[in-house]
Amino acid sequence: MKRDMDLVRDILLKVEGADDQLYLASFSEECERWSRPMVAYHVELLCSQGLIDGSVQRSGSGKPLELTVSGLTWSGQDFLDAVRDRRVWDRAREGIAKTVGSATFDVVKAFCSAIALQSLKNWAGIS
Repeated sequence: MKRDMDLVRDILLKVEGADDQLYLASFSEECERWSRPMVAYHVELLCSQGLIDGSVQRSGSGKPLELTVSGLTWSGQDFLDAVRDRRVWDRAREGIAKTVGSATFDVVKAFCSAIALQSLKNWAGIS
């Protein structure tokens, strides 16, 4: 499966907004846009990269049976803070699509952070 940064962002926003643990059924809105296996795959990616605390249980054939997400890690909070603002996210997605097509996780985070920093400098009148 191909990583989808929009889904990564949506999952992180959902986890941050949750009052309790999340399960596969908790991602029903996301599962309307993406398949259950795609959501489970991205939860596994986020867990393996230390952005969320959670796990995915799979059947013998590899089909996702259940997933549990208990929260964001410090790194997950940092990434989410970089991509949270819709204007920043849209500018970053557009810039990446027009120039390089796709980017690593670190590049996406750095680019969103740079956009936010430039916005702050413009607001404060700093060059």
